[in-house]
Formats: sequence, C-alpha cells, structure tokens
Amino acid sequence: MAIVLFIVYLLSADYIFNVLIKTKEEARIENMQLPAEVARAKFYIDAITGMKIKWKDALEIKGWIFKEDVKGNKRKLMMVLRSPRRTLVYGIEKCMIPRRDVTAVYHLDQQIIDLGFEVYIPTYRLKNDFFEIGWIIFDETGKHYVRTDKLLFLTGTSARVVDRRPRVGQKPQFSKPVQVRNKTK
Repeated sequence: MAIVLFIVYLLSADYIFNVLIKTKEEARIENMQLPAEVARAKFYIDAITGMKIKWKDALEIKGWIFKEDVKGNKRKLMMVLRSPRRTLVYGIEKCMIPRRDVTAVYHLDQQIIDLGFEVYIPTYRLKNDFFEIGWIIFDETGKHYVRTDKLLFLTGTSARVVDRRPRVGQKPQFSKPVQVRNKTK
C-alpha cells in the first residue's frame, strides 16, 4: 500500500510541478487554430541550448525571423511545433530583439531592425518525439503561419535540429546534439 501511495505522490508531483506551476521565463502554450500558410519568410535559429529554468528542463532557442514583405517593426510571434500526434503553439515574449545584421544582409528598411527572438520551451511535453518547426507572425498585415524545413528531435535528455529536405546531392544536416540539463537560468 505504501508503494502505491508513493507512486501516486510522484505522478501527482510531476503533474503539479511541470503542468500546473509555470515559471516566469517559460513560453506559454496558446490554444488556437493555425492561420493560413504564407511561404514568403526568412528565418534562422542561431542557437539551441539545453538548460534548467528553476526546476524544469527547457530549451533556450534564439534566432531571427521576418516576412519578406515586412513593412513595420511591430509584431507578435509564436513558435509552432507540429508532430504527427499533436500541435503545440508557444507564445514568444522576447520577439522584438534588435538584429541590425539581418537588416543589412537582406537590404531591409533601416528602421526594421527588431527581427530577433528568444524563447524558453519546457521539454516535458516534447520527450521522445520530433516536431516540424513553424511560426505564427502577427503584424500590420494580419496573422500568418510559416512552415519550415527544420525538424526538432528530442530523445531522452538531448535535442537536435535537422533539415527535413536537404538540397539535391546533400546529406541531411544534423545539428550537434544539445544536452537538456547543462545550464541554469
């Protein structure tokens, strides 16, 4: 009987600390339908770092994204992780990080510099699965969904990004596996 009570305690503690209690830094799950897809966007993931946010394992993802016909600096951004079993949409609070380097490379209006993002995705919903990475961009022209050719793989305590469709004559490009528990925020 004591073993059964201990197992119930462990399962309920995991649910309480991972699902019910949120940390300030982690991205929130959004409950919404995906908008119409738009293909005219550029993005890049600069870094994925495994870390701990208080007691939770998480992935810190940094990069930049913009629609090719971007006209202004105001936007809201969400990260979409789609697997064959489910779709997770995470709101990104830090989605207006200045990236003058991106503005210069793509010859954008010099007033459009806030193209960077930083998000902390808790890994408890992502274990042992793979997800297509996508984005939802809200800007002055509306709400747009951007699908990408990148997949996020999570196995055990490591994560990596792979090109789903490599260029002709190339092998798939795998990122270096990231250990999820290496840095604390």
